[in-house]
Amino acid sequence: MAFVETLTITDVASGLSDRRTGLLRLMGLAREDRVTDLAITYKDRLTRFGFGYLEQFFTGYGVRIHIVDGQEDKKSLQQELVDDLISIVTSFSGKLYGLRSHGKARELVSAVKGVVSDAGELPDQGS
Repeated sequence: MAFVETLTITDVASGLSDRRTGLLRLMGLAREDRVTDLAITYKDRLTRFGFGYLEQFFTGYGVRIHIVDGQEDKKSLQQELVDDLISIVTSFSGKLYGLRSHGKARELVSAVKGVVSDAGELPDQGS
């Protein structure tokens, strides 16, 4: 993949947030026909949930999405669910405890990770 001009846009926010300035800027550039390709490390960097909606949005404006590192395709279903759960807990704990108390939010996320880790492999629901 070689491009004539590149622009790096970063966000330091939850993948669950709908107010991420970088993503909103990128969507604006797509609407203005100022971007043709979008390279992301993996799907979760664009959004934690609803990747299909954003993919359809960008495709509708002629923007191709390139996933550079397809490592998420190698995750087990259990690992994807754990990652999703941790993202949700992180997002909601941040809202619950407020921005001034990152320590409490980190404690909650750590506790959830411990519970999930202690649970080990989940039984196959199809059995």
